[in-house]
Amino acid sequence: MWIARELDLLQNLIDRANEKGWRKEYPFTLYRIPLLKLLP
Repeated sequence: MWIARELDLLQNLIDRANEKGWRKEYPFTLYRIPLLKLLP
């Protein structure tokens, strides 16, 4: 399912951003994950 792949991709981006201190460069990912989880 594409939602699961998208969640994995976003989580990887967030993890990488957190490791490098780039959280401020990926603010959109923090909003997309909760929205994707709401989808059936």
